[in-house]
Amino acid sequence: MPTPDHKISLFRPVVYDGSALILYALREEIGEAAFDRLERTWVRVHRDGSATTRQFTELASRVAGRDLTAFFDGWLYGTKTPPMPGHPDWRSETPRSAAGGQGPARAPKPE
Repeated sequence: MPTPDHKISLFRPVVYDGSALILYALREEIGEAAFDRLERTWVRVHRDGSATTRQFTELASRVAGRDLTAFFDGWLYGTKTPPMPGHPDWRSETPRSAAGGQGPARAPKPE
């Protein structure tokens, strides 16, 4: 946990790259048509507001027509990057400098 005098870099590439990678994996997992419906529904429901990760994952499961809990647990809260859906040869490597040599940081799973 950063202290008040500790600078954090919210806009570092690893933050954006990780988020984009998760969304790409979700699109590969549920398909382009379902992902497009998810995007449109998300914007319509949450326009000018805020929402939680849980709200997003529940909506994604509803739109996909199946439970995506295992997918999101691996991608959001796992300690290693999961296999990319539809791309069995894909591998992820975290740049040592971006993660301080410790690998990707993962958020704790909310209760």
